[in-house]
Amino acid sequence: MARYTEAVCRLCRREGEKLFLKGERCYTPKCSFEKRSYAPGMHGKMNVGRPGRESDYGKQLRAKQKVRRVYGIYERQFRRFYGQALRMRGQTGPNLLTILETRLSNVVYRLGFAASRAQARILVVAVDDVEQSLAVVDLAREHFPHLALVARARDVTHWNGLRERGVTRVQREVFESSLVSAACVLELMGQTPDEVKVHVGRFRAHNLALLEQMYPHHKDRAKLIAVAKQGREQLEAQMAQMHTAMRETRAASLRAAQTLAESYTALVSGVLIGMADALRQSAAPKATRKK
Repeated sequence: MARYTEAVCRLCRREGEKLFLKGERCYTPKCSFEKRSYAPGMHGKMNVGRPGRESDYGKQLRAKQKVRRVYGIYERQFRRFYGQALRMRGQTGPNLLTILETRLSNVVYRLGFAASRAQARILVVAVDDVEQSLAVVDLAREHFPHLALVARARDVTHWNGLRERGVTRVQREVFESSLVSAACVLELMGQTPDEVKVHVGRFRAHNLALLEQMYPHHKDRAKLIAVAKQGREQLEAQMAQMHTAMRETRAASLRAAQTLAESYTALVSGVLIGMADALRQSAAPKATRKK
C-alpha cells in the first residue's frame, strides 16, 4: 500500500471519531472533526442520522483500518505484525496490541516527547559526548532499523563515525556559524554582499564535496592527507579564477560606466549648445525691430 499523503483529518471523519493524528490541533476548536463530524465524500453528509446496518465484515474492516491509522502503519506492516502475534503464546489480539505499543514511535508518543506518533518517527541525536552519541545511534539502528536519524557532529571524526553507521543527515556543529562569521569578515573588508554570497557559497559546496571524497579514505591517513591537499589546491585554483573573473567584470563595468558618463556629457553639452543657439536666433529679430 502506498503512503497516505492526503489530509489526515479525513481519516478521523471516516472512522467517525477523533484519532488524534495531528497532535495539539486535535484538542482545539480548529479540529476539522469538530466542524464536520460526518464521513468525507458527497454522500457523507446525507447519511448523518441514518446509519445503515453494518455487516460483521464491515465492523472487522473498520476496526482494522482504525488500528492501522492510529499507529500509522502500512497494510504490509500490519500483516507482518499480525503474523508475529499469531505465532506468539497467548491471545492474538492482545499480542498484536503489545507489538504495536512497543514500537519506538508509540513509546516516544506515550512518554510525551512528541505531539503525535508521526512526529515521533524521527530521532534527533544532539548529544555532546561523541561516544554516547555513537552509542545512541547503534542502539537505534539495532532495534529500530527503519527509524529516520538526524545527528549533530562535533567534528570531522565524529562525522565519519556517524556516516559509518548509516546516518546520512549529519550537521556539523560549528560549520554554519563559521560561514556566517566569515561572511561578516568579508563584508568588513569591503566586499559587496553579492560577492560575499558567492564566496561563501562556493566554499560551502567545496567543503561538503571534499568531505564526501575524504570519507572512503578516512581510515587511511596517507590517502586522507593526499585527498585533502588536492582539495585545497582545487579550492585555491577556483578562488583565483573567481577573483580574476571579478576583476575583469569590475574593469568592464568601470569602462562601461565611463563610456556612459562621456555619452551623457556629450548629450548634455549638445542640448545646452542647441538651446543657446536657439536663444540667440530668437533674440536677433527683436534687436532688428528695435533699430
